[in-house]
Amino acid sequence: MPLVWAVVIGLAAFRIYRIAGVDSITEPIHGRLNASNHPVAQWVSELVGCPWCIGFWASVALTFALWRAGRCTRREAVAIALAASTVCGVTASVDQRLHA
Repeated sequence: MPLVWAVVIGLAAFRIYRIAGVDSITEPIHGRLNASNHPVAQWVSELVGCPWCIGFWASVALTFALWRAGRCTRREAVAIALAASTVCGVTASVDQRLHA
């Protein structure tokens, strides 16, 4: 079951990346972040634009919720989070190549 959770969470993290960093629905926020010279705004802009970065943190947050719900052990949660972040990053890489 941990493999299934890793794939599901990885795909969910990929969707979070797309919504936060790529989709046009959040374009007004992207524009404000990119136009700002504030270091925190630049950091957030870089974070949401990087599928490996946001994929890791989204995977950790989603896996933490899974663990808190009692669906996996602590050891499984670590493996699921790492595998899920990789699923997110690889999926984003494929997506970027398909849309290039």
